[in-house]
Amino acid sequence: MRLIRAHGHSAAYRQAVHPDNTHWTQLRWDRYRAQRGRCAVCRRSLGFRWELHHRHYRTLGHEQLDDVRAVHAGRCHRLADMWRRLGNRLWHWLWSFAR
Repeated sequence: MRLIRAHGHSAAYRQAVHPDNTHWTQLRWDRYRAQRGRCAVCRRSLGFRWELHHRHYRTLGHEQLDDVRAVHAGRCHRLADMWRRLGNRLWHWLWSFAR
């Protein structure tokens, strides 16, 4: 089965992160609380504009708390995407300093 992509993401991705998805909504707030309202990249307060960043897509639609990080929309999310492309080892190393 071929997934149709729009705006860089597959239909499965858009369904998994849809605001009406109760799992996704609960996961967002659980991650926010786990990070004490701080961005995983810059450690500043998240404020109103923040997103969940997928550390990987292996569990898409069935994400657990450690599969995502709360980050600022924009620059911090793009930086987290770059870290994912560089490899999760780098992400783990950087995340260990942010805890």
